[in-house]
Amino acid sequence: MTLWYQRASGALHRTVGLEAILASVDHDRFDLLSETAQELWRRLEEPQPDDELVEGLAKDYGEPVERIAPQVRALLDELTRRGWVEVVGDGDD
Repeated sequence: MTLWYQRASGALHRTVGLEAILASVDHDRFDLLSETAQELWRRLEEPQPDDELVEGLAKDYGEPVERIAPQVRALLDELTRRGWVEVVGDGDD
């Protein structure tokens, strides 16, 4: 099943050097994204299916899809768990 992701509506971000700082008006916390995670974040400005995110990052970083897919999906899961990203649909919609 393909899941569609996008940035959570309450997530604020600021780019500092090669990292992005995520903050929320609803929580007293922030997170730093690495350069690679920031590239994923950039792509989530609009809703994106997870398989296209994986394919795009694999192409950009010259990595096989099979190798990068678990890492990208784990990052999407973590960003979703922390409230920075939302699942906005699945392939059945």
